[in-house]
Parts: sequence; C-alpha cells; structure tokens
Amino acid sequence: MSNLVITVTDESVTVAGMTIPHNEYQWRSATNRHTNTDGSSWGWIDGAQGQVCWSDNEPFNSVAAGAAVRAHNKWLEDQQPLPIKIIKAKRAYQEAIAGFNSISAQYAIADAKLKSVKQALDELNAAMAAGREADHA
Repeated sequence: MSNLVITVTDESVTVAGMTIPHNEYQWRSATNRHTNTDGSSWGWIDGAQGQVCWSDNEPFNSVAAGAAVRAHNKWLEDQQPLPIKIIKAKRAYQEAIAGFNSISAQYAIADAKLKSVKQALDELNAAMAAGREADHA
C-alpha cells in the first residue's frame, strides 16, 4: 500500500499537497490517452470542481488522485441520511435476489437436463451390457 497522507474534512480532501473542495457529485479519475512528453501518464478528476489534474511525474499522481477520489466518494456516501442508505440497500438487495433467482432457474434447468441425459446414458449402457451378456450366453 501507499504511504499517502489523506486528510478529509467537511470542506475538502487533501492528498499529496493537493486540496480539492468537496461537491455533491461522485468523482472518478480519468486518464488522458496522450502521455506527457516524458512518456508518463496524466489525467484529471472528473466531477471535481475546477480543473483538477494529476500527472505521474508529479507528487499528485494517479495513485494520489485515486486516493482522493475514493476519499471524496466515501465522504459523499457518508453524508447521506440513513433512510436513503436503506432505500439504496433495499434496491441492491432486490437486484441481488433477481440475479440469484435467474441463476437458480438456469441451474434447475441444467440440473434437470443433466439428470435426463444421465438416465438415457445409463439406459443405453445397460442395454449394451445386456446385449453383451446375450452374446456370451
């Protein structure tokens, strides 16, 4: 892990000497497809106020930017009232149940097919064995 010092207050996040004011939006770290002239990557924090840029040849680099994004997004989540968190958790739970039920239904279909095919194979093997016994009798 990194030894970055991350300071989060109700007003801002500070990482690697860069202080970024909080706002009401989720942040994400973006990377420019073109590198710096020395070949290092650079980018910005999407959603932050102003133009917050990072560069991998500076102290405020991609790792620091990612830490700032995670700290802000956690701070933002922590600001939500408990009833909103419960609503989100219920929605996530319902989505998880729907996914589970879909997979469970697929499993039940696959299991029934497997049992049917195994039974047919067992019957064919039994018929083959009975045919061999008849040949030897």
